[in-house]
Amino acid sequence: MKTYFVEIAFNNENKYIDYYKFLRGIVSAKSKEEAEQKVVDHFKPYYTAGENGVFKVQCNWIVNIPTREIIEKHWRAATRSMGVIHYDGRDISKKWAFQLEKTKKEVLENWDYGNCNWDEPAVYYEPRKGGYAVAIHNYMAMPSELKFFKGTTHAVYKKAKKWVRDNTFKGEYYTKFKGESK
Repeated sequence: MKTYFVEIAFNNENKYIDYYKFLRGIVSAKSKEEAEQKVVDHFKPYYTAGENGVFKVQCNWIVNIPTREIIEKHWRAATRSMGVIHYDGRDISKKWAFQLEKTKKEVLENWDYGNCNWDEPAVYYEPRKGGYAVAIHNYMAMPSELKFFKGTTHAVYKKAKKWVRDNTFKGEYYTKFKGESK
C-alpha cells in the first residue's frame, strides 16, 4: 500500500461545497486508480451541481508526509520553514524570504487543510555537526531541521530513515468542512 494525495475539482457551474472548490484527500491504496475512486466516493454525497457539474481529478501522486502529531510536537521547527519570492526589476534581481506560518495554530491549520503542503521529511548528512539531520518543510519551501542523529555510520543513517518512516502519515484523511470535527 502506498499513500496518495488526490485533489478533486468539482461543480464547474460555480457551485461550492461549504466554500471549497477543490477537495483533497490523503489515502492509502494499491494504485492511483483505487486512490482516485476512494476520494471521489468519499465526496460524492456532498455533490451539489447535479447534471451541470462534474467531479474531475486534478492531482494524484504518491506522498510521504509527516504525521499531524509530529507537526504538533515540533511546530516551532515547522514555522522556520521559509518560502521564497523572486522579483526581477529592470536592472536588479531580488529574492525575498518569508516565514510561511508563525503560530502553532497556523501550522496545524495548514496540515488540516489537506496536508498536501508538507513535503516528505528529508534525511541528510550534516558535516558541521557530525551526524544525520531530518528536515521538515512545506512543499517548495526552504527546509528546517527537525531532528538530529549523532554519528556517521550507515546504522545511524538507517535509524534516521526509520524514524522518518515511523512518523510518516498512513491511513486516510480528507478535507474537513466547517462544523465537522477534526
